[in-house]
Amino acid sequence: MKYLPICAILLMTGGFLAAADSEPSGATVYAQNCTRCHQAPDPAQRNAQAWRPVALHMRVFADLTRREEQAVLAFLAGTPARTP
Repeated sequence: MKYLPICAILLMTGGFLAAADSEPSGATVYAQNCTRCHQAPDPAQRNAQAWRPVALHMRVFADLTRREEQAVLAFLAGTPARTP
């Protein structure tokens, strides 16, 4: 019984570390962060190269990690840009 709190802490920490090591989903990061302050722009609005400065700016503004930024860029790059 005295080991129960220790086991609970180890389980919670292990779960946190496993979640931290997993690759973030670009679509998920995009959906969760790009709608906090404004309507998320249509990914097809720009091509992959045009999204880079936007992603860098939003990484700083939204406090994203480098991995999250890269995941969002990969997601956006996988969305074909529409031609006007």
